[in-house]
Amino acid sequence: MRRIGIIARKEIRDNLRDKRSMFFALVYGSLLMPALILGPLIYSLQEAFTEGYEQPKKIHVIGEERAPNLIRHLHGRNIDADPAPENFREQLRNEELDIVLDIAEHYPERFSSGQPARVTLHYNRDNGSSQSLFWQIRAELESYSHSLAAQRLLVRGHNPEILETLELVESDVSREEVGAGMIATMLMFMVTLSMTMGGFYLAVDTTAGERERLSLEPLLSLAVSRLDIALGKCLAIIAFVFLAYIGPLISTSVLLPFIPEGFFGNAGRPTLTTLATLFTVNLPLVLMIGTFLMAVAVHAKSIKEAQTQLGFAMLVPMAPFFIIQFTNMDLDGQAQLIPLLSQYLLASELLIDGKLNWHNALPGMVTTSAAALVFFLISVRAYKRNLGLG
Repeated sequence: MRRIGIIARKEIRDNLRDKRSMFFALVYGSLLMPALILGPLIYSLQEAFTEGYEQPKKIHVIGEERAPNLIRHLHGRNIDADPAPENFREQLRNEELDIVLDIAEHYPERFSSGQPARVTLHYNRDNGSSQSLFWQIRAELESYSHSLAAQRLLVRGHNPEILETLELVESDVSREEVGAGMIATMLMFMVTLSMTMGGFYLAVDTTAGERERLSLEPLLSLAVSRLDIALGKCLAIIAFVFLAYIGPLISTSVLLPFIPEGFFGNAGRPTLTTLATLFTVNLPLVLMIGTFLMAVAVHAKSIKEAQTQLGFAMLVPMAPFFIIQFTNMDLDGQAQLIPLLSQYLLASELLIDGKLNWHNALPGMVTTSAAALVFFLISVRAYKRNLGLG
């Protein structure tokens, strides 16, 4: 054990001097990736759930004095009206304005006579905010039109319901937990990619790098078993994979309170206990990714070859993310036994239900640990066959 510890400490100490390795182990997965993935999501959700309803909308109007009741109706719906400039079309194209409501000159006469009074909405479909505001203003105008039509029928002694031929009732039977499942998938993607990048450079340096520096042959000639050498190097890689593993979990726990509660539906916002359970369930994944990186890199004859092979191998840990996006797979049957895929599905179950069914979790944890053992034995076999010497 002492020899294993010496080898592991030596590899860790050497890797700590590598700024690139430390960046991917401590900064990339912990700060940069959550900011790039969760940051835009939080911004859009905050705007959709809060700003979109709390902050007043502003539109520009032509002929505001022709329809004072309509303007008051819009103002009551948190929509303010300002006079439109003469060159409003040009400003709409340049995205300086979002939308312009044009009230026709004959609006008062036609409105008073009970005829349809024209209003025109000018907007820019290429501008996202303009198109979004267009649908909101259109809905408000339709609501105003229907309300006036109902009042006119009542004045003439008719029931407004005669215009309604259907009574449409919406019944949504979904679990309303899509948001929690989305966060689970994104979190697992960040964790998996972060762990792979965190151990990538150490896996290359401790195997192919030593061959290029001609420092591997002296190590193999020492009175140390090949098993101890492989185990020491593997522990060093796993240590950096573990550092890259906890980073995204901590960052996500900090960012979760900024996501609106309504996004999670009935599932509710994940608690620290839920994230701690997720941390425990995924520990075998740390072992598997660490041993996987080493098993691939140990067969490469140069640093360049190792980087190329690991570049393609990095697609394997991310494959479940794309499988889940395009399939409707549940955590049952064979899915429980597939390493990595089972962790993705377990994360969704955990964040949606708030608790973990260990009957579903244990098969995946066992097969993932078994896969880690297989990858490690592949590396040990490589060292015993002197593949490390090229």
